[in-house]
Amino acid sequence: MEQPLLLVVVVLRGVRLRSRLRASPRESGSLGRSSGALHRQGERWRGEARHRCRTGDQRVDIEQWYRHDDGADDDDDNDNDNDAVVDDLVGVADFDDDDGDADHNSQTLFCFLVFQADTGEVELVRTALALGAGVFACDDHMIFTDRAYIVTPSPSYSGVAGASAAVATILRRNISDDQVTGALEHMLNVRTFMTAWQQVREAGKYAHQDYTVKADPDTVFVPARLGPTLASMPESYAQHAVYVQNCKTSFHFFGALEILSRAAVTVYALGAAKCKERVSWSRMGEDLFMKICLDFLRVPPVAYRWILKDGYCDSAPISCASGVAFHPFKLPDGFAQCFREATR
Repeated sequence: MEQPLLLVVVVLRGVRLRSRLRASPRESGSLGRSSGALHRQGERWRGEARHRCRTGDQRVDIEQWYRHDDGADDDDDNDNDNDAVVDDLVGVADFDDDDGDADHNSQTLFCFLVFQADTGEVELVRTALALGAGVFACDDHMIFTDRAYIVTPSPSYSGVAGASAAVATILRRNISDDQVTGALEHMLNVRTFMTAWQQVREAGKYAHQDYTVKADPDTVFVPARLGPTLASMPESYAQHAVYVQNCKTSFHFFGALEILSRAAVTVYALGAAKCKERVSWSRMGEDLFMKICLDFLRVPPVAYRWILKDGYCDSAPISCASGVAFHPFKLPDGFAQCFREATR
């Protein structure tokens, strides 16, 4: 009996995953699939990555995450290529904390959003600006659209006395090029946001803050609640590359509010092109692509799945009295009402 068992062990250990992160178009499916299928898909890609660790629903040991090796052989060309890319990125993203007197009761935030001019998103951005809500309440921010645009505060809402106009940064991509009609409208936007994240890195403002937040225009986001929440994590998390899981279901990372540590932004910006080569992404939303890419680049997740109340994640927010972000609010009146309830 010992010889057959030994043979089985040898055969199993000889199996190689030579198609790591090279999903076929059939595997990538469409965003019309069930959330359970998307979750299983994302976990399968993550499980095939050479460097992987289990994080469960809680915090991870960051140093252990980067040291982890599952014992796979080192003679696979794809593995060696991945190792070189990841090791370079992790090294590049090792920032020093210049502010030794920083207040660690909260964490500083760089925030940005992307909106499409000449759509209803403009009024939502104007409402946020008038109320001093969302990205405009962060320590620093940028707003992007695909043409020259100056956002003025909406006169229908008051929040910040004398709120000034905000000049949008021109996105180096025509957002309408990524739009489709039907069930996938506004969701197949990988190129748009890959461009935005690259421009965020080039601008460099994020490097002066602890975390970077990307919020959608129809997300009511309260930065004053997020900073203390992030400060509850070990201080070392802000110095390493981590991203925050924000949803209780599906693949746990929804695009309405994406939160990355300072180092994770650099890792993603430099590694996204490699992910684009390895993943069949053409039928993905940017959030699923980004989650898979961050996992591939060995950026560990930290679970704060309660911070986003999202109708596409679990159930639509009934109340805005607790939580960090609320989505979706497509009309200015509902947006303003939610924000005022959240900050009452």
